Amino acid sequence: MKRYWDIKKFNMEKVLFWRFGDWYVVYYDDLSICAKCGLDMAITPFPGSPQVGFEFCNLDRNVGILTDRGYKVAVCEQKETRE
Repeated sequence: MKRYWDIKKFNMEKVLFWRFGDWYVVYYDDLSICAKCGLDMAITPFPGSPQVGFEFCNLDRNVGILTDRGYKVAVCEQKETRE
């Protein structure tokens, strides 16, 4: 979560889609925005952090839904393996 907050703190006005394997996940306040906009997302279990996610193939669709409703979106891609 440290890496998430390192990026989110510079993008607080944006919904942050965080790539996690074959999924994008959203956390915290971004959850309610995605739910309000009707994104089709699944609860993804992760201890200590509420999150929902969607498969990577739905990225364009979900970004489009949010931007059409006036939200800004940031996408964080995973480029390295976990330590």
